[in-house]
Amino acid sequence: MKKHLFFFFLLILAIATQGIGAQKMRVSGRIVDSTGLNGIPEASVMAIRLRDSVLVNYTRTDAAGNFTLTNGAIDSIQVLIEHKNWTSRSVYLMGSKQKYDFQLPDIRLFPKVQEIKEITVVKNRNAIFFNGDTLVYVADSFQRSEEHT
Repeated sequence: MKKHLFFFFLLILAIATQGIGAQKMRVSGRIVDSTGLNGIPEASVMAIRLRDSVLVNYTRTDAAGNFTLTNGAIDSIQVLIEHKNWTSRSVYLMGSKQKYDFQLPDIRLFPKVQEIKEITVVKNRNAIFFNGDTLVYVADSFQRSEEHT
């Protein structure tokens, strides 16, 4: 009985001490606008494990644009930054026992822009025209004020 109790105690001790020396991966940085001066608040920062595309951690930037992510295990991750008004950015980090604490330099995001390739302005020169089943009179196209009635 004492042998079984001793082995049970050793098993519990081995399990309990297994995580004591384990290192956690830590990523911190600052998200800024295109000028590099102002932090972007409320940007989503996600850590995605590369080998199986699992979201391992998630946070939002504070008012100054700062963030900190702590991953449970050292691994290769993609840090994905998104904001509704700014372009998305990705940073790939390869963690190891020697390099597990990453302090990223300022990450610049650029405003989302929609480029319009061409605009065509059309003017209807007809004084009277059909719009579906409706006859439309354009009063400004008549020359004299008597014709406006």
